[in-house]
Amino acid sequence: MGLTLEKSIEYHRELWNWLAENPASYKDDWPGWEQVIEEYPELATRAEIAGSHCFTCYATNRFTSGGCSDCVLDWPGEDCCNDNPDDGEGLFSRWDDAKTTETRKELAMQIRDLPVRGLMEEGGQDYE
Repeated sequence: MGLTLEKSIEYHRELWNWLAENPASYKDDWPGWEQVIEEYPELATRAEIAGSHCFTCYATNRFTSGGCSDCVLDWPGEDCCNDNPDDGEGLFSRWDDAKTTETRKELAMQIRDLPVRGLMEEGGQDYE
């Protein structure tokens, strides 16, 4: 059984909670990756997981019809990397570029707590 939408969101929240608690770390440092790949070995070769370390990119590509603008999370602005047309920076981009651990912590908590769009009515069903 593949990773469900519900489980993708759960892992997203766990990852970003850990990043809020460990603001000097990056997504690929999360100790949960080993368990996730052990439980879902097919994710080791998925570009969204292997390259971006992003459960919502995976879920968006798997459970919606589109790319970033159809993300399963309701990001402020257009998507994770663009919420202000003037600077091309989004919430994730600001976290990734943040210079202080306090800023990284604050942004990680915001990313962790982003609302999920109306897809959860699917009940965590696996669509493989």
